[in-house]
Amino acid sequence: MKILLLTDGIYPFVMGGMQKHSYNLAKYLTTDENEITLLHCVDFRSNCPSSKEIQHLLFKGEKDNFKTHCVQFPQSNSLPGHYLRSSKKLSRKYWDIIGGSLKRYDFIFSQGFTAWEFLKNKDKCPPIGIHFHGYNSFQESFGLKQKLESFLLNWEIRSYANRTDYLFSLGGNISSLIQNQVPFNKEQILVSSNGIEDSWLSSSSKQFTGVRKFIFVGRPNKIKAIDLIYIGIQSLSIKAEFHFVGDFADEKKLKLPNVKYWGVVSSEEELKSIYNNMDVLLCPSFSEGLPTVILESMALGLPVIATDVGAVDEVVKNNINGRLISSGNKEEFLEALKYYCNLESSKLVEESIAAQETISNRFLWQNVIKDTIQSIKEAIKA
Repeated sequence: MKILLLTDGIYPFVMGGMQKHSYNLAKYLTTDENEITLLHCVDFRSNCPSSKEIQHLLFKGEKDNFKTHCVQFPQSNSLPGHYLRSSKKLSRKYWDIIGGSLKRYDFIFSQGFTAWEFLKNKDKCPPIGIHFHGYNSFQESFGLKQKLESFLLNWEIRSYANRTDYLFSLGGNISSLIQNQVPFNKEQILVSSNGIEDSWLSSSSKQFTGVRKFIFVGRPNKIKAIDLIYIGIQSLSIKAEFHFVGDFADEKKLKLPNVKYWGVVSSEEELKSIYNNMDVLLCPSFSEGLPTVILESMALGLPVIATDVGAVDEVVKNNINGRLISSGNKEEFLEALKYYCNLESSKLVEESIAAQETISNRFLWQNVIKDTIQSIKEAIKA
């Protein structure tokens, strides 16, 4: 197959879950049977990496069946909807690069809001599939500004859905959300899960001794339920440590002896080292898709306390490799903290092993990509 992959950036040039997903899509879609053309962007203040640099990043060498073009993400004012306006400008840049040779492709895979110009010229394009990942704008939001942004995003997603051939889902509750909230035909929903590389898998069983260590990795905002975590920390009467990785402002930090902030960690090796010294991941977000941090931490043997949102229930299973709680439920979250603080080390080891097995069996990229490729092949034949 010849696939055109449209993205709003790839890791590590642009940071984020979707950008890491785009990195792995580009890497693992490129097989002996597939030819991939990647269009990606960087911040308007950054220089575009060369094609050779991208090939070395993905493949440690050059491949004849992989081509890439990079542009700078367009600037826009800060009024609500600025990301959408910039994304449409980005899509026009992509169209100008590739527009004259679309018929040579079998499928267009669009990450986020990158396909607008292609949808406007649908008659000139092969089948188009769009991956909006977690559809967070259809989930819980806070404050007037965020609610307005969610309204604009939902309107745009529905507009895209009316024009495209397929929408991708991470699986789980996301597929039902697409059917009911967008809405979109079940037959046109393709499943493309999130995954991680096998280098994340630990080669040994994790050991648990002493005081339980909980870790949060992500952005410090309301959607990530930082307030809920803080309430849990201050309500917990059992001795425990809490660690945070992310860009936390000083005024947002708890000044407690059992709380540590690591700041932003961009190095995978450093992040792995931190995970390896922790016991349980905290991910009680109000809305999610299928977070990479859950997959990474479980691969290293950490059970997870997570909210039953998005496609999280595809990977986290109650009392097997983690605990699922209801969105924003303080009592359930505190009970989950107590559960792991009091859990015998032998039982915690069992959950740790189950977490690693879940990832190795279902969520490694070499397995995930097979299902994605098969979905695209079936879509092309339809």
